[in-house]
Amino acid sequence: MNKKENTNLNVVKSKKVKSGSSGITLIALIITIVIMLILAGITINLTLGENGIFIKAKDAKLRYKNASAKEKLEMDLVVCQMGGTVESTMEEYLLGNLNGLEMYSRLPYKEKTDREGNIVEDYEITAQTTEAAVVVDGKVYCVYVEASNKIKVYYEDGNVMMADKSENESDFWLKTNIMRNRINTIIFENQIPSLIETADSENINSIEYEGKTTFIVNVEASGHEKGSVKAWWTENDGKYDIVIAGNGGVISPRDSKSLFSTMKSLSKINFKGKNQSSENFSTEYTTSMENLFCDCHSLIEIIFSEKFTTKNITNLQGVFARCGLLESLDLRTCDFDTTNVKFFTSLFLNCGHLNELYLGEKFNMENAISTSHMFCNCESILYLDLSKCNIDINNIVSTENMFLNTNNCEIIVHDSEVREWLLSGNNGNPIFSGTIVVENP
Repeated sequence: MNKKENTNLNVVKSKKVKSGSSGITLIALIITIVIMLILAGITINLTLGENGIFIKAKDAKLRYKNASAKEKLEMDLVVCQMGGTVESTMEEYLLGNLNGLEMYSRLPYKEKTDREGNIVEDYEITAQTTEAAVVVDGKVYCVYVEASNKIKVYYEDGNVMMADKSENESDFWLKTNIMRNRINTIIFENQIPSLIETADSENINSIEYEGKTTFIVNVEASGHEKGSVKAWWTENDGKYDIVIAGNGGVISPRDSKSLFSTMKSLSKINFKGKNQSSENFSTEYTTSMENLFCDCHSLIEIIFSEKFTTKNITNLQGVFARCGLLESLDLRTCDFDTTNVKFFTSLFLNCGHLNELYLGEKFNMENAISTSHMFCNCESILYLDLSKCNIDINNIVSTENMFLNTNNCEIIVHDSEVREWLLSGNNGNPIFSGTIVVENP
């Protein structure tokens, strides 16, 4: 073989080697690219994903901002209280110390904000303002003055429905066009159906839903997400069946005074909904519920949710007063905790058909000041267990007509001291003259 042929052979071998090397390099490159894409996906997910670094950092910043806002509110309010009277310092605080934060009135029927909770130009806070709030990144911090003139701040989150304290049976309820005395049933749910949710409810509109003409309106509290609580209803023979829902449940307003009162046609209210969920309705923020069901003359059934609580309540005046057709009431089915309650005045007044009343172990009367007319004219009650109520007879000042016209009832009490108190009263006038059984004689 000559030199030229050797040279050509080497070239061919070299080409074969290079060709094989090129194939290996291409495979390695593809593998490298795949690995890089996987690593990039992981990196992007860790950085930008639902639980990514950026999201967590943003959440942490938001939590810090909200915590700082709440802390500032609380600290500034303390300073305000030390500087003068509540009436003047509240105005000064609201006008001068909420720099850059959206603010709106929480006073009923005097809403001064648009539907997104933004302040309107002519908004004014007067010296009589007793309640307001600030919105920080969609979170609502409420400032209010208690009856004792003590200023408090609380954080309000979730699907809070608006308050309605009207006691006029001819008034429209919430933002509906329904008079209170024409409501037949109310049911609370924890899910807004998609058809209801997507319907335009800027104004009261109607749609065909489940084969019936259905009206829809937003009923969320001021400052909360628009449409987070919706009410829809149908009409039957001039009476209305209302459903109220929020995704995750509905929270009652802080001031729920008279919320369902004077609904004289209301026959049933269901706080657990069709799915019997404890999440459908909560009173966790509620601090006032006087006359809650007062004058619901046709009410025959209340289905409580487990989150219906009275732990923050100090006054239960008239809650069930004049619910004349109510025959059974089981307060063991909810968190009816009365540890902080001072006023039990007229709680069950004129519940003439009530023959089954179960108070439960959380019904506590150790802080009771007034029990006047509490069971007055409950003539159908034949048995009442007060043995777990922890009644402090030295604390109660007013007992007028507490058990008037209930002498057919047999009462169970914890000890003989309470028995003697019921028979003789604080001033020698008997509080109760029927049968009293002492659990621990």
